[in-house]
Amino acid sequence: MGEWSKWEFGFEELPNSCFIFGGTSSPETIQSVISSFDTIIFHKHDNYEAYIVEKYSQKILILFQVYGAAMVADLIFLLKDGGVKEIVFIGAAYGMEKQIAVGDFILPSRIQCLDGVASTLDNNEFSYPDAGLRTWVGKLFIENEISIWQGDTVSVPTTFYHPSSDKYDREVIALEMELASLCHYAFKTGIKACGVLVVSDTENHSLLADHELTNRNIIRAFQMIYESQANVQRIEV
Repeated sequence: MGEWSKWEFGFEELPNSCFIFGGTSSPETIQSVISSFDTIIFHKHDNYEAYIVEKYSQKILILFQVYGAAMVADLIFLLKDGGVKEIVFIGAAYGMEKQIAVGDFILPSRIQCLDGVASTLDNNEFSYPDAGLRTWVGKLFIENEISIWQGDTVSVPTTFYHPSSDKYDREVIALEMELASLCHYAFKTGIKACGVLVVSDTENHSLLADHELTNRNIIRAFQMIYESQANVQRIEV
């Protein structure tokens, strides 16, 4: 244990907690997240951008620019090798429910696997976030009086691939790329994982349009979850 982790992140033992930001993160988003910490212990920018940072005498691992199911599946085994216990995924999504608007938050209850990795390698139809972690995150939104959609979502191979109506479940409310494989392989390796999605585009709002609200709410979700998580850990200590 730890050999692959040390090769990738410089440490055989990683922090217990990891945040993964799916898809493209703007330089402003990364700077806003990282600048809130006291110390940068490790930074590497290769296929994705990795930070180990510290605040309140607690270290966490943060990964940006994580694209697609294949990269997520690979990362899960690296994180397991380093002893990561918990992952919160924050990413953008295409809102499929007509009432969903850009900037809205979504807390998936299960994720249909059409991503070409969990669905093909393990013949998996749906994957599920960790029930306890998902419930805790959902309560944070309620306590902070932030509206959040809950329901089924679907993961597909790329943002330009829209699954045909005979493949995706008619009840799914959002589409993204990474979460099905992340939750599936996290469960297989014993890591607790869940995801929060922020709507970046809809039928009436192009992916190429302004992302200011989406990025602002991605940062907002991270700050709320991280600060609450850190506070719980300080109380436990």
